[in-house]
Amino acid sequence: FKRAIRVAGYSALGAGFGFMFGNFIQTMGATSEIFYNWWNVMEFTLGFFGGLGMVYAVMTREWPKSIQPSKTGNWIAISFVFLFIPLTNYFNGMSTERFLKLAERLNIPDTQQFATSQLVFAGLSLILFFVITIFIWKRYCPNNEKIMLYSLPAMLFITTIHYNLFSYIQLGTFYRPFSFKYSDSLYVFIVAIMLLVWYYILRKGTDLPKENAIDETWKRWGVILISLLLVLVLISLVSINIHSGLPGAHDRF
Repeated sequence: FKRAIRVAGYSALGAGFGFMFGNFIQTMGATSEIFYNWWNVMEFTLGFFGGLGMVYAVMTREWPKSIQPSKTGNWIAISFVFLFIPLTNYFNGMSTERFLKLAERLNIPDTQQFATSQLVFAGLSLILFFVITIFIWKRYCPNNEKIMLYSLPAMLFITTIHYNLFSYIQLGTFYRPFSFKYSDSLYVFIVAIMLLVWYYILRKGTDLPKENAIDETWKRWGVILISLLLVLVLISLVSINIHSGLPGAHDRF
């Protein structure tokens, strides 16, 4: 439980820093008058540093041998993550009304056909990715080493690609010209970078650390917190002095 609290602590610190630094970038971007989805940049910064804090906490602590889960437990988890949650997103995020409005914005003549085709495409993708997940799990589940090296990374990429596809369908990305002014145009490149990192670095080893290289003390945590507060004060001073107000920026809250 101490290990879990430590991971939660570093994840929170990373995400907190990511949120404040992401808001700083958002403010800088808005005042630069460069047209872009700076809100998305803030969200990505939050997620990146939160994930970085989590990884750091995991990789700098020795971990006990994991208990082998039951087959039933694994199948329940797979069904929940790769079927139930995507279905929930499908029914809550996809609707005929949403696609009819999107078709009007994209100047598509047959709005009803467009809405129907997008709903069918999203539904078929959900089934397809779930079937691929089952195939990968059944192929590698007898071998624990192959699960770590291939199955789990593959399932991570399935989830990532599927959510990106859902996003593209909702935004009508396939029906508008490609442009870097849209933040979602970078999603493909982010996934490609993840694939390259996994292929050239992560797949070569899956061992967790065997010993703790970092002494955890209250003094260390105090230094980290004070340092983060100083950074927060500094970038806040810079942020409030580079503009005289951002009309509408508070509407999200």
